[in-house]
Amino acid sequence: MNQKVPVPLNGRALDKIRQWTWPGNVRELENVIERAVLLSQGDEISTDSILIEEDKNISQSSSFTLNAGLTIAEMERLLIFKTLDQTAQNRTKAAKLLGISIRTLRNKLHEYQEVNCG
Repeated sequence: MNQKVPVPLNGRALDKIRQWTWPGNVRELENVIERAVLLSQGDEISTDSILIEEDKNISQSSSFTLNAGLTIAEMERLLIFKTLDQTAQNRTKAAKLLGISIRTLRNKLHEYQEVNCG
């Protein structure tokens, strides 16, 4: 789907996935893994790319914690993925919430795939 070479989950990332209660369905797991693949950098998926608890917190609150050391581009990417999660992957709604056009959102998602494929 994203044309990225498959990479394994490292041990801690796998533990994080196994420890989550998965209140949603299989689609929730699929979305977490898909997002982790896009967010991952390097030859394995780390816990930094497995966004589970943070996603639940943002759906309950309009704010979320920013981690020091993230670049503006990384924060933008996280915000886009979290907004997509909040809108059940509805790109039109996500774009509206983000204050960008649907075309800009599609371009950003395509850009994230290219970065992770190359």
